[in-house]
Amino acid sequence: MSQTILIVNSDPSFIKSAAERTRKNARDINIVSATNRSSAIDILKGVTPVKYAPIDFLFMTLAIPRVTDGYLLIAKVAKTLLPSKNIFVFVNKLTDQVRHSVRLQGVERIHEISQFDSILRQMSGSSVRIATPKKTPSSIGSSNDVQKIQAVLNEVMGPVGSFIFEKCFDSDMHRNDTALLIDSIIKEIGGGKQAVQFKKLLRTQ
Repeated sequence: MSQTILIVNSDPSFIKSAAERTRKNARDINIVSATNRSSAIDILKGVTPVKYAPIDFLFMTLAIPRVTDGYLLIAKVAKTLLPSKNIFVFVNKLTDQVRHSVRLQGVERIHEISQFDSILRQMSGSSVRIATPKKTPSSIGSSNDVQKIQAVLNEVMGPVGSFIFEKCFDSDMHRNDTALLIDSIIKEIGGGKQAVQFKKLLRTQ
């Protein structure tokens, strides 16, 4: 039984190369592609017809073309369109911050881009044989104060909150200076109702 993978990457040459490598190295894998978040969502919803449907798995990078788009796609897909276990996120460098931000949406399959081919080969065949990654403790968010700040940020900003937190948080600097972290987040949010709501919720938590 074949599997269909939707590959989402903003670089068409990457998608073309991935499709060619799949044909050579992976049996029973069909490839569907999209270069941005909206196109991927249309395919998954069935708005855009594709040759191989339905989609079984999503392989995606975060910058499509912006990292914010990647996090928004993860949140949308994991919430309503695909089981989180069927979403694979590939990054150039797997850091604790990236792992933590992606896992906030329940997605555990996070890999460095160098593992792309090996993951495809593991999926080749009649059934997926990739074990679900074991959860490992993350150094990010070990402080209760930091966890509270991130939870409030996510409540106010939705899926984009993960991206803002990742951009602002420096573990060496901010774990012991949460005031500085809050200032950095407020600057990133900018003025307006969301910044006011963020500060108000922090006071009431």
